[in-house]
Amino acid sequence: MIAMDDTVKLVSRISLALIFLSALIGKLTGFEGTISYMKANGMTFFTELWLIDAILLLGFGSFSLLSGILLKWGIGALLLFLVTATLIFHFDLSDKSQIIQVFKNLAIAGGLLMVTVTAPGKYTFNNYFKNKKNENNTFI
Repeated sequence: MIAMDDTVKLVSRISLALIFLSALIGKLTGFEGTISYMKANGMTFFTELWLIDAILLLGFGSFSLLSGILLKWGIGALLLFLVTATLIFHFDLSDKSQIIQVFKNLAIAGGLLMVTVTAPGKYTFNNYFKNKKNENNTFI
């Protein structure tokens, strides 16, 4: 049963990371369009800097989720991005589509928090390198 738990944890981490990787790719390939969208939503000061910050948070958090390295820090970065984006871009509660976005982001935040409290499981780069180190230090 433990192997299945670890597999489910890996699939969960990958599934969550795909959401943020998709957002990251969209921001990287549509940098100018994203700048325009941010300015249209009131982020008129240091817009490029805010976008670069978002890209860094998404990149670090996605890498962390996929690899299991610095996982809690990575999840913190993604939660910071998610809460900020929700409050700035999706908190128009008079718009039904924005309410759906808020609830979607709450569900994603819940998934991230669940990964935080359940540990990443066996399939992480940390465990891989730890096992490789132990293999090299064994006596015959």
